[in-house]
Amino acid sequence: LRGTVEFEAATRALLADGFRVLVEVSAHPVVATGVRETVEDAGVAAGVVGTLRREEGGWERFTLSLGEAWAYGADVDWD
Repeated sequence: LRGTVEFEAATRALLADGFRVLVEVSAHPVVATGVRETVEDAGVAAGVVGTLRREEGGWERFTLSLGEAWAYGADVDWD
């Protein structure tokens, strides 16, 4: 918990490895803004998706996020 995270470097490494859909799994997507900024700065076309929102949990929020990931090109098994 006390170590340096190197979040931007990790995001850039994922982009360099070809990942184009990045999902923030948290109770509220506060890190997604920083990820979007890193994606834009890297000049890569990639989507950033949050999962939950404050006061918005459950299946409706989940399926909205899943649909957003699919729209960005994620392979979704809808079954």
